[in-house]
Amino acid sequence: MTGGNGWGVSRAAIGAVERGRSLPSLEALVTLSRVLHFEPMEVLERVDLAATAPLDLTGISLEQLGRLAYDFFWESDFRRAAATYDVMLERLALDPPADREKLEHLRAGIELRRAAALRRCGALLSAEAAAKRSISLRGGGRDVQAQAYALLAKIEVQRGFLPLATVHARRAVELAEGCEGKVLARALLGKGEVLFASGDFEAAKSAFLEARDLLRRARDDKHLSHAEGNIGLCHARLRDPGKARTWFRRALDLARAQRFPSLEARWLTELGRLSLEQGDPEEADRQATAAARVARSNEDPIGTFRAEWVRHMAAVARDSGIEDHQRLGLLRRLLIRVGDHVGEREVQEFLAETREEPIAKRGRP
Repeated sequence: MTGGNGWGVSRAAIGAVERGRSLPSLEALVTLSRVLHFEPMEVLERVDLAATAPLDLTGISLEQLGRLAYDFFWESDFRRAAATYDVMLERLALDPPADREKLEHLRAGIELRRAAALRRCGALLSAEAAAKRSISLRGGGRDVQAQAYALLAKIEVQRGFLPLATVHARRAVELAEGCEGKVLARALLGKGEVLFASGDFEAAKSAFLEARDLLRRARDDKHLSHAEGNIGLCHARLRDPGKARTWFRRALDLARAQRFPSLEARWLTELGRLSLEQGDPEEADRQATAAARVARSNEDPIGTFRAEWVRHMAAVARDSGIEDHQRLGLLRRLLIRVGDHVGEREVQEFLAETREEPIAKRGRP
């Protein structure tokens, strides 16, 4: 396969890579990526995530691994969650169940949850690939496919590719019709995020409210925090700060009660931005500082970026002549880690002020 694609890679070289005895050269990596149809950047994302401290998972059943990965995810330890899902896939490859349909079903579910963890790590290419694999596996069923399309919609929103996000969100809702309520709720969350990013805040609020009702009936408090905070975002954009603050507070209380630090940091940041818009930069800085502390402690680069950007705006609001070089320098360093998140409001505002070029577009035609 590699013979007619760029630099040929010998059978011996491929065997050495497969056995872990050597790493491919840059030329071999490019060639292999062409014939195996993957993005070289996906490999680099995975190398970065491999820096996670190794886990001793020997002697743990697949079911126990699943519970462990679930706990890591909801503790916002997304790197360990992704690493645990990797181990689950390796375990399935080494000791697959005899029933092929069961194997496909297990793989589809693990790839879906792995995609969610990778997205939270900022590894968007790897997350996209995992979500698409979960869709392609026949054992996944409509519920897995609906959630995977909703996840793809969120990934494209983060990248700023709204037409493709709209297509994915529509497909997610179509597949979720007839599934259990929490699956439809997650599809509606994806739809709401696309509508919000498109500027249709009333329609987005309706989607989030519908998702909230379904999540409350399903008693899914973890995703309920997401829905209620997004309702607050809609009210903020519709210039109703009182209702926005109420929803942000409710979402923040849920995130803390469910011990989900990444959402705790998100809603603290939004409360800070709301205080800034209401002319209280001191309170804005206090909320954003708390958000930054939570985000940094959980190695959440996009959460840290959001919080530090609000702190920067608060500093400028206190003294319009201030040169906040130190924090802008920090944001530039963080931009390297969040460069694919060009659809994020804070990233867009930073790029507009500094006239930086998005990392995701540098070096591309």
